[in-house]
Amino acid sequence: SLTYFDIDRASSFLNSANRFVQDGRTIYKGWEASATGEVTERLSVFATAMYLDAAQEKAASTAVIGKRPENTAKYTASLFAEYKPEAVEGLGVSAGLFYVGNRAVNNQNTAFIDGYTTYNAGIRYSTDIADHPVTFRLNGENLTGKKYWAATGANLLSPALPMTVKFAVTTRF
Repeated sequence: SLTYFDIDRASSFLNSANRFVQDGRTIYKGWEASATGEVTERLSVFATAMYLDAAQEKAASTAVIGKRPENTAKYTASLFAEYKPEAVEGLGVSAGLFYVGNRAVNNQNTAFIDGYTTYNAGIRYSTDIADHPVTFRLNGENLTGKKYWAATGANLLSPALPMTVKFAVTTRF
């Protein structure tokens, strides 16, 4: 799929008086693409990409007009694959990456935080137990332990989680 978007919405940010205000409009224009498919009977690929041109418009403060909104990346992308080995029915192994471009720390764009790429992997096993479908999942996120800023806004930075491992079991009755 390929989508073009053009969004005009109210802006909210921390102003120069250190007050969180709703002031002016922000325009978000861009393209988003995604592709999903079965490369083979056992290999699936999922890919996304986005280009975003966002700018503050019509604000009481001229210091923010034309600037990129805080915590807004121009580029994001992801690429994941899942392989289902023939030897074990119900088993799936996946791996992929997420990319987020640099982002402004505030609406005046006085500083930016670097973009980052994280790598994830997982394994799942689906079976039936007592005539009910059950799926076991083990996922590792940020496998390289990359230190990066997950979010920013109002001149504040939020650190990302370190490498994280999650286990889940799902079923239906």
